[in-house]
Amino acid sequence: MFLKPAYWYYGLVIIGLALLIISISHKKDFKLLVLSLVISDLLHAFEVFVLVVLPGYRYLPQILPDPGFDNLAGAYVSDYFIVPAFAVAINAFSLSWVSIAGIAAILTVTDWLFNNLGIYEHYWWNSLYTGIGLIILYAISKWIWQRLKKDRPSLLFRLAVVYLGFASIYSSIHFIFVGILQLYRFHIGWLQDPIWEHFLIASTYMHIVAAIVALSLGLKLGYRANILIVALLAVFNWLLGYYNILVPFSGFAPVFYTLIMVIAAAFLTCIFRLAKIGSWIKII
Repeated sequence: MFLKPAYWYYGLVIIGLALLIISISHKKDFKLLVLSLVISDLLHAFEVFVLVVLPGYRYLPQILPDPGFDNLAGAYVSDYFIVPAFAVAINAFSLSWVSIAGIAAILTVTDWLFNNLGIYEHYWWNSLYTGIGLIILYAISKWIWQRLKKDRPSLLFRLAVVYLGFASIYSSIHFIFVGILQLYRFHIGWLQDPIWEHFLIASTYMHIVAAIVALSLGLKLGYRANILIVALLAVFNWLLGYYNILVPFSGFAPVFYTLIMVIAAAFLTCIFRLAKIGSWIKII
């Protein structure tokens, strides 16, 4: 192989970012960024099962020294960059189903190529499943995009977008803190593999928090309710640390974990305002 495995994945990141920037510049609509966040979390939630619960494949990018987190790094490249970027491009340029099938075919070939290069490994998974899954995902993205463009979509849809958008941002920050900076880790001792145990606990907790935040912000409960929720989550995070479920490293206090939620909410608010849907949520 003439390129290190990591470079192939970095290439996907660059292509994904370029597609996102070009698509938003063309459409001049930051709702496309919201669409990217929603698709990212939908895809990542699916990957929790295929990658961890029912291990169908494994990423081998050689980006991080720990094999478990290295596997997850590959998943984040797929889930947060290249796949949602194509969903954004499809909707920004109103591409036909022939073009969508072509994109799915390109990514399917990429899946096959990475497997043959040894920088991604199939177990029971098949590249054909990737192509079928992508066509379904991009059909869902078109449905979501049509509703994002509506002046007043249903409350349920708005809550779902807040939920998925927050979870997407929260998950990204969380991975930086855990996979790259190694500041903390979730641990109960039920599974032999500590990385997968962490990933499953963290994903479950993250989506519970995302649901709480979506209801608070999306229903516009006001700053008193938001302050109370942050305080309760801070106490709960402290309890997780007290009972050694949230294990801190390098002096990281479990209560600081609450900051991830606050930062994610702030980012989401900024993105919603850029997308001119700031009225969907209320922090203060």
